[in-house]
Amino acid sequence: MKEESIHIRCECSSCNISKNYIGILKSFVQFGIVLPPLWLAAIYLYIHCQWLHSHEEYIEPWDKEDLPTDLELNKHGVSQEEYFAQCAHDVVNSHDNTRKIWRQWILHCFLGISIYVLLAIMIWLITVKSTPLKKLKKKACISL
Repeated sequence: MKEESIHIRCECSSCNISKNYIGILKSFVQFGIVLPPLWLAAIYLYIHCQWLHSHEEYIEPWDKEDLPTDLELNKHGVSQEEYFAQCAHDVVNSHDNTRKIWRQWILHCFLGISIYVLLAIMIWLITVKSTPLKKLKKKACISL
């Protein structure tokens, strides 16, 4: 049982909703390069899925028939306590991984927004700073 992973996933409200929307989030982040308001939609989606819903680790209660018997566990050299500890560890890991993936994609959004804002500021500064030079050049040409 130790070499086999149990793969029990968190079933909290946040994780369940996040599973449904992760594809949309990735698309919003990628297509936001062309259409930046999609990044704002992705941020809204992040807040909606990760913060407005319950995000306490949770799994559905198991039926006794679903649990492995002591004989099955002992065959792999695992006690029932170790099995439940591994299950709890897997639930917490899956919950943390889901949140980590979403956080990474949202950081991409913030990075993209920051780059676009910096580009807009640079373009604005270039246009503002270049206009007095044009006026000076025109005056210099007229006076000659």
